[in-house]
Amino acid sequence: MDLSVFFEKINPSLLPDIQAKGRLGRQINGFERSFPIWEEADVVIVGGRSHDEDELALAADRIRQQLYALSPLGKRITIADLGNLKAKDSYDDYLDVFTYVLKHLLEQKKLVLIIGGDQSQTFAQAMAYEDYLSPVSYVQVDKKFDLADKLEQLDRDTYNHLLLHPHRAWLRNFTNLG
Repeated sequence: MDLSVFFEKINPSLLPDIQAKGRLGRQINGFERSFPIWEEADVVIVGGRSHDEDELALAADRIRQQLYALSPLGKRITIADLGNLKAKDSYDDYLDVFTYVLKHLLEQKKLVLIIGGDQSQTFAQAMAYEDYLSPVSYVQVDKKFDLADKLEQLDRDTYNHLLLHPHRAWLRNFTNLG
């Protein structure tokens, strides 16, 4: 499957000098010129989007800047940064693509690091796990539980209400740190 159609290239001007010695960026094969061979990577990075065009819209690139500038890992692992998911006509369409891509990466047994985006993405991420037989533990770091009961709308205040519904058999436990 060609995942490149779902992603935007990484803007190299937003990154620190990734070729510098002593930088994690040197270990990361990012989507700057050509799409990385993610099938051979141990870890796959996916940049998310925000529902609103606010500061969160830039979060994936800001996190990426700090991540690439870190010291390299002692153990040699391969990391593929697929870039940021492309915007869609609607946020619901974006969340459907987000779920589809994550499900595919999980089926390939990849460890996925999601950077950026907003809290409503959590629901789409959880839906990628829905077909798995093994239970999932969910840890949230937040100052509130986000359990508003507005079932007609998925947003920053409602996503946990939908996730913690009793019919979610794959959810083993929920922990809130905040």
